[in-house]
Amino acid sequence: MLHFLLLLLAIQIPTESPSSRTIEYEELWRTDPYSDEYLMGNVMAATTDDEGNSYLLDAQLQEVFKFDADGNYVDTVARKGEGPGELDQTWSIAYWSPGAIILPRVFPPQVIRIALDGTPLEELHVYRDPADDAKASVSTITPVGDFAVVMGSMFQFGSDGSKMVMWLGVIDRNGSVVHEFGDMERELPSDPLKQVVDEQAEFWEWNRWAASDAGHVFRAPDREKWLIERYDLDGNLTGTFSRDIKARERTEAEFEDMKGGRTFVFNGQKADISYKLLDTEAPLRGLVILNGQLWVIHNQAEGELPDGVWRRASVLSFDGELIEDVDLKVPHDPELDTVQLLDDGRVMVVENGVAAQRSQFAAFTDDSDNPDDEDLSDAEPAEVVIYAPRP
Repeated sequence: MLHFLLLLLAIQIPTESPSSRTIEYEELWRTDPYSDEYLMGNVMAATTDDEGNSYLLDAQLQEVFKFDADGNYVDTVARKGEGPGELDQTWSIAYWSPGAIILPRVFPPQVIRIALDGTPLEELHVYRDPADDAKASVSTITPVGDFAVVMGSMFQFGSDGSKMVMWLGVIDRNGSVVHEFGDMERELPSDPLKQVVDEQAEFWEWNRWAASDAGHVFRAPDREKWLIERYDLDGNLTGTFSRDIKARERTEAEFEDMKGGRTFVFNGQKADISYKLLDTEAPLRGLVILNGQLWVIHNQAEGELPDGVWRRASVLSFDGELIEDVDLKVPHDPELDTVQLLDDGRVMVVENGVAAQRSQFAAFTDDSDNPDDEDLSDAEPAEVVIYAPRP
């Protein structure tokens, strides 16, 4: 009976889309890198409230800047510190309606909450097991009404070695875990100067996920296939969507990019990094919820997308109907700028954001062999630009 029900829930999506188009984005507003009111470093994330105000998280300065819907600076609503509502080691931001900006803090583990004017609210502490006093570190939060889907991690240390546990679950507004979808344990190297990048071992079926206000949680559990599963907040499988698209072979240039993209310094010493890379590139890059639809972001090879196109996506209904394929044409320089699709459908481009990120993490990387990073001190200041789809 269960097998029969699962067959009814399985949907085969056609390879060819019924419609395709290019979405062009136009500039709404931008920050002023020479403003007397604020100074920005590495803006890594942003969110928007019900009134259209934007909140930009500067991960380098550990500050949150508020701008109104027209791009006018309102205030700095959170700053670095150890007190209530203050930030340290925060890397993501979300709006939890009504009236709260939430920022997960890595250590000590907690979820910082502030009102829209910056007033500190009571922080949340997340425990995977009520009987265990070990707090879980949360890295990503997606609010879903009175609940939120969270991805987190915990470190476990023992005489036989150390490991990191990644997990995905659902919390209520008090931070209590009401359901856990799954977890993955990964052994940590005993010598931090001996790092191994093992793609097969690091892949987790819950790494690529998205949650909707309707209470759906989608995931792409298979690295080699175009496959999406839909769950409810209780963890019940409610549908599967598949498409006859498989992983493609990696190019030599992609292999070199993978190997050249990671450096790590521990106590002033550069780590020795070895690689166990797969021969293929996954067909799916990620999942996003926009405008009451599921956007499946494709994973194209370099040069496959038309000029000016940042990403290609398939747009699905929550029931698995393929509506269209879209190309997102966003003004940006892929060598200099960082680009992020925001939760309200707009796009944030941080001009010169690559240099800002390298500058922030210079203490943890050794870029002395990278000629692109030799003149970071002369780089142009970062500038945030918000784009919206052209009517």
